[in-house]
Amino acid sequence: METANSIPLDAASHVPLYIQLRDRLERMIETGGLRSGERLLPTRGLALELGVNRATVEAAYAELESKGLIAGHVGRGTFVAPRATARALTPPPAMETDDGEFPWQGFFSDTVPPDDPLDALVRSTAEPGVISFAAAHPPSGVVPAGEFRRACDRVLRAHSNVALKPGPTGGYPPLQEMLAARLRRQGIAAEPEEITITNGCQQSLDLLAKAFLSPGQAVVIENPVYPGALLPFRQAGARVLALPVGADGADLAALENTLEGQRVRLILVTPNFQNPTGASMSLENRRRLLRIAQRFQTPVVENDTYGALSFSGKTAPSLKALDRRGSVIYLGSFSKAGFPGLRLGWCVAPPEATARLRRAKQATDLHTDQFVQAVMVEFARHHALDRAVDAVREACRVNAAHLAKEVARNFPGDVAWRVPQGGMSAWFRLPDGVNASAVLERARQHRVVFTPGAYFYFQAARPETFRLSFGNVRAAEIARGVKTLGEAIRVEMRASRSRRTVNRQGAGWSFV
Repeated sequence: METANSIPLDAASHVPLYIQLRDRLERMIETGGLRSGERLLPTRGLALELGVNRATVEAAYAELESKGLIAGHVGRGTFVAPRATARALTPPPAMETDDGEFPWQGFFSDTVPPDDPLDALVRSTAEPGVISFAAAHPPSGVVPAGEFRRACDRVLRAHSNVALKPGPTGGYPPLQEMLAARLRRQGIAAEPEEITITNGCQQSLDLLAKAFLSPGQAVVIENPVYPGALLPFRQAGARVLALPVGADGADLAALENTLEGQRVRLILVTPNFQNPTGASMSLENRRRLLRIAQRFQTPVVENDTYGALSFSGKTAPSLKALDRRGSVIYLGSFSKAGFPGLRLGWCVAPPEATARLRRAKQATDLHTDQFVQAVMVEFARHHALDRAVDAVREACRVNAAHLAKEVARNFPGDVAWRVPQGGMSAWFRLPDGVNASAVLERARQHRVVFTPGAYFYFQAARPETFRLSFGNVRAAEIARGVKTLGEAIRVEMRASRSRRTVNRQGAGWSFV
């Protein structure tokens, strides 16, 4: 394999390092710099050569393997796949491979985004015995499965003539009416016809990208952010502009500077328990954000998937509730309320925007599953949905309290964090010079995993940050996992101090 000098990576670039490495290795395969059957360096070895985190190399290798360009073999290593060079190059349509295989790689578009590295991390840690703080999932077992099953039975008995047939693109009318009533209790004056039912918040974001953005147009998104929020906009060819997030939510001074410099089509924010930082915006800042958006005539998209999970039961009014000009589009979902597998969400928008979103949805999937929508209406009818949300909120509150107790007991005092007030994640900052990805490598040796902050930044990454998601982790696992992490952090802090000492001595520093 070529040396690290032939794989230049630019740490200052807005393009993530793993993407740079993936693209460079793919070009080397295409041009014959890496030949079919050639063994690649182990992830640890290449990371050391390049001076990057091992997770960076692992993510690049995972994407190349998903493309069929390389293949890993347990105990042997990772190799350029047979005929990978032929697949990487785009053959003319009439070309036939020597063994008759169809050359699919030559026909794929370049608009589909790569695999989400966070999703790959979560999948890789789902094996038994691993304590995982990596996935922001609601606690298992708190939603009353029996009541949900009975709701399914009632729909099949009484409403199958509707629920099992195609439905309106906008959604199942009884569900739209139910959501409108629930939103009114939150101060959001939404009419049923302004609500579009989607396949979860992820599809809502995808529809927004399709309905509002053309290639080259700009969208402002919080940084750091859940990586899935970026994918639809990048697939649309949009320019994604970073909005820094601090302890109190989005940096509004930075937002003003961005809007003064260029035309932006959408501002995407999460005012309640932002993922990954857990930060919430004050009422004053929410009003200020709306004033800024009004001054620059820019729509705001409010992602409120965690809004129902305030441990005190109270949050500041949503942006949509404060909106007096019809400039806010509001996104919600049942996923974090105990139903992550149903893929059922909603998008509340003014009539003009709703019409545009529904045309995009019709082209995508015609409508969301009618049966699931009907079951949710039936499940909510006897307050089972309210009880489920309450149970998830209480389980997350208890887990957050366990986490706070164990962090106080096991983490070094110079690890900065804020005890969560809602949601299902906590955000940490290690001392300067200590890399969270290096801590992850040490913790994984003891079967404990979490998510380094590098997975969430798309610009100006902070390698000393990390997220612990506690929603679906039992109390005993929190205790064992945090103790393991505390030990790993201390070891890496000592290693970091040693490296700095060596570097200073090498640079001619003297010590008394």
